Amino acid sequence: MVTGDVRAMPTVGLIAVGLGAYWPQFPGMREGILRAHTRVAQLFEGEGHIVMAGLVDSAAKSRAAGELFAREKVDIVFCHLTTYATSETLVPAVSALDVPVVFLNVQTVRRLDVSKVLTTADWLGVACTCAALPEMTAVLIRLRRRFATVTGHLDGDVLLRQEIKKWCSLAGLRHRLRTESLGLLGRSYPGMLDLHIDETELFRRLGTLTHHQLGRHNRRDQECEA
Repeated sequence: MVTGDVRAMPTVGLIAVGLGAYWPQFPGMREGILRAHTRVAQLFEGEGHIVMAGLVDSAAKSRAAGELFAREKVDIVFCHLTTYATSETLVPAVSALDVPVVFLNVQTVRRLDVSKVLTTADWLGVACTCAALPEMTAVLIRLRRRFATVTGHLDGDVLLRQEIKKWCSLAGLRHRLRTESLGLLGRSYPGMLDLHIDETELFRRLGTLTHHQLGRHNRRDQECEA
């Protein structure tokens, strides 16, 4: 059994990554990305305590985001990919955290209207979120970090909302397992090797302590052994 509130809400870290060198090259791109990130943040309403790190476009800002996430003890980090960004905008933010990272490969539109794409700025900050994904995932693989990717768009994507909700629920469950204890009632008959549990492995994987609760017969056996 596990004690505590089954509806425990997670603490969710949310970060958007971009490339600072783009802002002077493409006026208005940063502002458009910030508007999109506000819409992304709204998808997390009611899913837990949301810790916003904002738009990170440099290694220094990424370190500051990592300090914020560590201080708030986040259970999971969602990284909103907004355009191409170097991996140094993410790695310092998550390297010291023992939490899953979920990439939000989320565009503002379902598809581009190619007839209206006249310049690089017309697509680079709108439908190029996947550009950073290979570099980001390759670096996390090198760091042996857990990650997943959710792909969608902000034009009424129901599946995107469901995926975010699922990951937040899993983060809540993880938080509960890491902060509560398992209760083990009684013990198996000697020699029943298939029933024994490895409490050290449970703690290593989940951070969960196991408390033994002896029944009446177990206590009598223990007294006889003494």
